Amino acid sequence: MSTLLFRESKLRNWLNGEALFASGNHATPVSPIPANPASQPSPAQQQQCQQIVAIDSKIEQAMDLVKTHLMFAVREEVESLRSRIMELETTVVHLEAENSILREHVPQDVLQSLSIQPQTGGLASMG
Repeated sequence: MSTLLFRESKLRNWLNGEALFASGNHATPVSPIPANPASQPSPAQQQQCQQIVAIDSKIEQAMDLVKTHLMFAVREEVESLRSRIMELETTVVHLEAENSILREHVPQDVLQSLSIQPQTGGLASMG
């Protein structure tokens, strides 16, 4: 909100004929022509100022909407990935248990022949 007020005051100064030079987080007004403090912007200038402020407001609202949408999409994706990870971890635990049971009931010579075979072939090379 303070950014919007700063922009509005910057715009008013510009409409009153002052030049602004930004230095850091604030602007230093420099008036090449002495401005009359009693002068007010014309109705056309005021309307233009209000339109610019309205446009800035719309842009800010649109950016907030995009941010909200992206945050929602990211949260959804994270939730989906977490559930997938849990499924895979459950599968790993199940397969490890199954593997240990099968290894207990297989003769030693079969286990030795499996350990000799290269692991790159997988199950397709066993048949």
